[in-house]
Amino acid sequence: FQAEDGIRDSVASRGLGDVYKRQAYGLHPEGARRMPGCFDDRIRGPFEQNQRTYAHDGVAMAREYRKIVLGQYEPCFSRWFAHRFGDEPAAWLGARATFARSSAIWSAVGHVLGLGDRHGENIMVDIDRGEQVHVDFDCIFDKGTRLKTPEIVPFRLTPHMVEAFGVTGVEGCFRRSLEVGLHTLRHHRETLLNVLEPFIRDPTVGWSRTGKAQRDGGPDEPPDRGLGDRNGAKAATKKRAPPPPPKAHDDPKNVLRVVAQRLDGIYNVPVPPPPGSAREREDRALARARGVKKPDELPLSVPGQVERLIKEATADTNLCRMYIGWTPFL
Repeated sequence: FQAEDGIRDSVASRGLGDVYKRQAYGLHPEGARRMPGCFDDRIRGPFEQNQRTYAHDGVAMAREYRKIVLGQYEPCFSRWFAHRFGDEPAAWLGARATFARSSAIWSAVGHVLGLGDRHGENIMVDIDRGEQVHVDFDCIFDKGTRLKTPEIVPFRLTPHMVEAFGVTGVEGCFRRSLEVGLHTLRHHRETLLNVLEPFIRDPTVGWSRTGKAQRDGGPDEPPDRGLGDRNGAKAATKKRAPPPPPKAHDDPKNVLRVVAQRLDGIYNVPVPPPPGSAREREDRALARARGVKKPDELPLSVPGQVERLIKEATADTNLCRMYIGWTPFL
């Protein structure tokens, strides 16, 4: 736990990844023993080799990802809800609905603000209510898209989360709550932008500095350390070097413009669609038909924006390109 978070200790909570690996899978007689860790040789090697082999063919990469990875992780989060709240049907139903609603609201806010680094240890679950709470907001304003392995989904909506929503999956409670959340953010657009501007322009807050996830290449990657005289000298030299000039994506005006576009319904996550995917072809065809320069300039209604976000967040063509420590298969 990080001392500055505070939220982690304010309620009886567990990290989402911990609930998956140590509790939900443990409820199955063979689950915990059969499930490989994300850095297990059975997963990491094939996963990363698949990314290298099909770097220019997103469809083939997704096909192999489903074959070699997804089959080893049976979605099972609903078992935890049944075990934790199963003594009272009303409590079980309420906890599941609370998880779906809180997931949707955090997804809406996280997408608009460009909140990244949403791996399983940065999402907490209130074990008494089922509510989802996020922590660690260093990777904000699309910093996650500039990692060594970019985060290319708008928010975390993995197979285990969808399975926990019940038989309706993303339909019903989650979709409706996401629509309400985005509609509310749009309704209070000017207030939100006015509140954000002083924070973004505050010179004492390093929004544009390189965070730990960016330095290390991902949430679980060990940091590079200067070992020996030569490496240590290089590391010290780098620390004394003057900071680079601000880039376009760190400019406060550009940050506010990106947030404003999302409040208008424009999907502008700055990562191109998987090469060769149907979405890439459909987006280009739609852009030509509408007479715009690129698909990202098409504003959507709230239901249309929700549909696009859900498709992006659950698409295997996106998840298979994520950093393995983000555990897109859980």
